[in-house]
Amino acid sequence: MRYVRPDTAEEAADLLGREEGVSRILAGGTDVLVQLKSGLVEPDLIVDIKRIAGMRDITPEDGGFRIGAAVSGAMLGEHAGVKALWPGVVEGFELARFGASPTRFDPAELEALSARALHQMEYGGIAGTLASLGVPPDLAPTFWEAIRGNV
Repeated sequence: MRYVRPDTAEEAADLLGREEGVSRILAGGTDVLVQLKSGLVEPDLIVDIKRIAGMRDITPEDGGFRIGAAVSGAMLGEHAGVKALWPGVVEGFELARFGASPTRFDPAELEALSARALHQMEYGGIAGTLASLGVPPDLAPTFWEAIRGNV
């Protein structure tokens, strides 16, 4: 497994586009770490985007916000503008709701939850992952419809 921390989004995209094996993006870390610990994935490449400019930014835009890929739930929950505009979205990220003890995961339950989430995911939610896996863009929507019930 290779770990790379690129300086730019372009460099990250290039690394992901050239990787022929399994790759994962490390933004907040939670999803990738859970997948690694539970044995769900063994990536050939992990691309850490947390330090790329803009990835941890929450920027007002067109009456809403552009939320960087590495913005944590805690950052969302503490952002006054996001809280005012989307209270339901940030409600689950309030730090007071989290305990200090480490989270315990049942790998079988996590796998079932992940499968249900994937089965319900529309193409737009998975398009970037399919592209990073090398699925040709013109075939990707049909490919996703064919496999998503079996993932």
